[in-house]
Amino acid sequence: MAEPFPRGPLVLPADLEKAITAHMRGAYPQEGCGLLAGAAGRVLAWFPCRNVHPDPLMAYEADPRDLIAAFRKMEARGWELLAICHSHPQSRARPSAADVRQANYPEALYLIWSLADRDRPEVRGFWIRGGQVTEHPVRVE
Repeated sequence: MAEPFPRGPLVLPADLEKAITAHMRGAYPQEGCGLLAGAAGRVLAWFPCRNVHPDPLMAYEADPRDLIAAFRKMEARGWELLAICHSHPQSRARPSAADVRQANYPEALYLIWSLADRDRPEVRGFWIRGGQVTEHPVRVE
């Protein structure tokens, strides 16, 4: 399956990056999560989701109601799912073994916000397919 934006980085507007970072910090010490939508590798919208995982300190599961609402808005606007994002409150921005096992959307990039250094959050993107992890650049502008 081809990536929706294989030739360049995912372009994340600075205002959305700030909003996502605020959401992830607000979820701390739990993992925050949400979806990014847009077209041609350019993020146009951020859909924050509530984490309903039974152990939200160690994993995330987006509230199904939030997911349904986000996908309805995407469809109505003709946008595609570009990325699924979540935070790692205490660890680096690298997919964990659980992240790899739970990566059920091979057409979406997975963005991880590390809050290990809460003053300098780090975001990195990854394709996760068939248990294989490949980093993909993310450019904030």
